[in-house]
Amino acid sequence: MPGAVLLIDPVVPSDAEDAARLWRALDRDVERLRRPVCVVITVHWHRRGADEVIARYAALDGVVPDGAMAIPLGDPIGETAYALRRYRALVPGDIVLGGDGIEGERVDGLRVCPPGWYGRSVAERWWYSGIGLRSALDRLAQEPADRILVTHGTPLLSGGSEALRSLAAAVGGRRAA
Repeated sequence: MPGAVLLIDPVVPSDAEDAARLWRALDRDVERLRRPVCVVITVHWHRRGADEVIARYAALDGVVPDGAMAIPLGDPIGETAYALRRYRALVPGDIVLGGDGIEGERVDGLRVCPPGWYGRSVAERWWYSGIGLRSALDRLAQEPADRILVTHGTPLLSGGSEALRSLAAAVGGRRAA
């Protein structure tokens, strides 16, 4: 779908004033651009405000427009990252966080999400502690991405692919809790 407005993991604030401000800005942009709206999610628990956005704009649910590419990570949960090649950006979902993406734990650059986020089943623990995670990070690092737009924490605005390669190398011997 050419020229669509793409919203990834949309969140509608619970505060009425903040929500109204979001809707005013988004309404203005959608009206100005006069393009269809597409909504995609990176992982099922990020559905959050997706249904509200879909209802408001008659948006296309799960349709990846031209200029974006879905990258399934191969994990048991079905997480998907999105590459925005025109912008040299990558939206990884929960597999990769900003260094400040976990309250009280700060690291420089990017980090892998904590093991507890993916440890509910044997398959998740196996994937997360082994070759699955490393393979997914290696696949993401192949994207020509300067920017990593994380869903938790501060985004990385330069050196994205290099940071992902370093992160993949660092998780080689990691074990799930």
